[in-house]
This record gives sequence, C-alpha cells and structure tokens, in this order.
Amino acid sequence: MLAPCRDVHTLGMTRAIDVAFADDRGRVIRAFRDVGPARRLRCPGAAVALERFAADGPWLRPGDQMEIAVASAAAREEER
Repeated sequence: MLAPCRDVHTLGMTRAIDVAFADDRGRVIRAFRDVGPARRLRCPGAAVALERFAADGPWLRPGDQMEIAVASAAAREEER
C-alpha cells in the first residue's frame, strides 16, 4: 500500500502488477489488472494505492470497500 498516492508508474519494473486506487474512506475508485512495464496510472480522487504482482483470481473492483488495520510491533508480539 502506498499512501498518500494518486499516481503510480511501472518504469523499470520487469513484472506486471495489479493496482487499485481507493479514496480516504477505503472505497475503491479504480482498479487495473496486469499493468505492464513503462506505464503510468493516475487517479486524482485517490488517497491510497494498493499494488501486488499480477495474479489470476479475485482482485479489487470499483465500489469495493477496503478496511486497513495497523498493528504495532508490540501488539504483534503480544499476540504470540
């Protein structure tokens, strides 16, 4: 996840990626699959971008809701 982020590029990348842009409430605005090298994607209303290496199977779609949770290192240690 990249935050804040409204613009990503794939210059210099050797693998395709899937990208989803979401607003500040986690609602997906735009989503892209299998984005190859030397591309630039923009989404002016986005607050964050989520990236992964391109993969078959489900991926985010416009209208989907993302929920993000952050755990501190101390909290993760307590869970162990």
